[in-house]
Amino acid sequence: MKEMKEEDINKKIIVENNLKEIFASANINFLFGSGVNGRAFPQLAGFIETNQFLKEKIPDENKSFEEKLNMLSEEDENIAREKFVKEFNNSEEKINWESEDIKDIKNMLDSIYKLVDQAENRQDSSYKINIFTLNYDDIVEDILNKECYINNIISADSFKKTDFFNVIGYNFEYGKKIPTFVTTKLHGSIRKGKLSKDAIIYPGNKKYETALGPKFFELMFLMKSELIRRNAVLIVIGYSGNDEHINGIISDAIEANLTLIWFKYNNDEKLPEIILNNKEKIIVIEQLEKKIGTAKRCAHLIEEILKR
Repeated sequence: MKEMKEEDINKKIIVENNLKEIFASANINFLFGSGVNGRAFPQLAGFIETNQFLKEKIPDENKSFEEKLNMLSEEDENIAREKFVKEFNNSEEKINWESEDIKDIKNMLDSIYKLVDQAENRQDSSYKINIFTLNYDDIVEDILNKECYINNIISADSFKKTDFFNVIGYNFEYGKKIPTFVTTKLHGSIRKGKLSKDAIIYPGNKKYETALGPKFFELMFLMKSELIRRNAVLIVIGYSGNDEHINGIISDAIEANLTLIWFKYNNDEKLPEIILNNKEKIIVIEQLEKKIGTAKRCAHLIEEILKR
């Protein structure tokens, strides 16, 4: 049997799922997990000093980073968190801006900007492109800044201090609305180039408890209010599906008619059970036989839509 080319697979997906029609007047939202950065920024396994400390305290090789963190005493947990933040801040300074993974994110954001800019019959609200990110780093913000796109950044600390969440750009010379990004940092963010250990949601079993705290609850409510909008679409990139508070928001929004587009990096990945209750509103984009990053996969698909 003749193997299908990547562009043919993309076109087949577009035809089957009517993605152009879905995007035409959609309120577009992204959810980014750590996988969106690929090799440009270390995953949890890349935090050598923190992992070594966890290994000394919990030698069980079958336990994950989060599971080991959950098993520590309060004193050791504080030490592990300090090591994690220290390593994170050192990693932030070593981001390879020439990496293919960062170029893929840039191309994906460029493509979605063009899609929103060129689509007809848009309502004012659909010129806003929401990026809800679980990552602490500022890779997305830096990319958008370098591309000179309008990007309003919302964090737990800034949410009550800004009126920019519902603001979109407008070109007075051409009388035209401008696609505007809003990046919401759901789990914490960089301050003055550094991550503060007191202003983030850490990995582990206290994640849900922390998310319901006063600093982060409003951001979760904000995300839900955007996902239950009419014609809302959520594109999931690089997310493991392991955050129950996020899964609950997505599930509730699907009940309210959200269209979910989930990109798989590995085809054996399982979507959270709570989300699968409404399969008819879920579009799963499978990985290709010749594996590529999910940001690149998304960019290619959007580029195919732009050609049609």
